[in-house]
Order: sequence, then C-alpha cells, then structure tokens
Amino acid sequence: GKIVPPKREILKDISLSFFPGAKIGVLGLNGSGKSTLLKIIRRNEFS
Repeated sequence: GKIVPPKREILKDISLSFFPGAKIGVLGLNGSGKSTLLKIIRRNEFS
C-alpha cells in the first residue's frame, strides 16, 4: 500500500471497476488523496 507520514497506510488491496463511458465522482476532504487516486488510475489505464 501507499504509506504517508506518520507511517499511515491509506491504500491497500483495493479493486475498482467501471463500465465503459461511465462517469464517476471522487469525494473527500482537502488533502485526502483524491488527485493522487485519479493519477494512479490514469497511470494504470495506459500501462
């Protein structure tokens, strides 16, 4: 999983599935990792 100070695990063994063309929303507090999650998803899409 991803570890951030102070060694707090925030992602571990997650699985996401979306239908082609589906619109999704990511909600959370400022600094909770929304943009990071979307960057991870996008990176995996093209790998």
